[in-house]
Amino acid sequence: MSGEGELHADLSDVATSTLERLRAALAQQQLKAPLTRAALLAFGITQQLEALEAALSGHSALACMSVLDVALAERRRARRPEPELVWTGPERRHSTARDTAVVLRALFESATSQVILAGFSFEKGSTVLAPLHRVMVERALDVRFFVHVEQVQSASVDGPAHAAREVAEFLRKAWVHPTTWRRRFSNSAVEERMLPNVG
Repeated sequence: MSGEGELHADLSDVATSTLERLRAALAQQQLKAPLTRAALLAFGITQQLEALEAALSGHSALACMSVLDVALAERRRARRPEPELVWTGPERRHSTARDTAVVLRALFESATSQVILAGFSFEKGSTVLAPLHRVMVERALDVRFFVHVEQVQSASVDGPAHAAREVAEFLRKAWVHPTTWRRRFSNSAVEERMLPNVG
């Protein structure tokens, strides 16, 4: 049975940098096992001491490193991809941005179920979106476009009809085969968004 004073070995709130420092210190024998609270404090660790003690105290250096390795590996696996800068150009010297067409092609080709694409303007859309069209032909994808629709200037304008014309123009200019959108890709949809009518 668990006692009231029992420590729980939960490292989820311990900073990754702290776990990495501990792992390196144990490997380089800057810290000796078994680890104690006094040793951790002397090493400069002052946060989450209870969690670290519960997980690591009483174990050999090899066992402590194994625990830390597992915790760090799980964090690497669960880490979300970091955002990266994508730029359509013109490219500046020494820029680290990746080309939009290259990035989009990789994303489209890796899609397995759904693609959501939003943009204000789709320059060279028929070229940039060609890989998406190819993937849609090869496998069933739920594809949704969020496109810019010019705001109507008068309350007398038929809003839905205006939106339909704008979307049709987008498909004509940016889509690879505009006439096949609704006929061939019945599971796909164009999300039409527009600003309220001017009263």
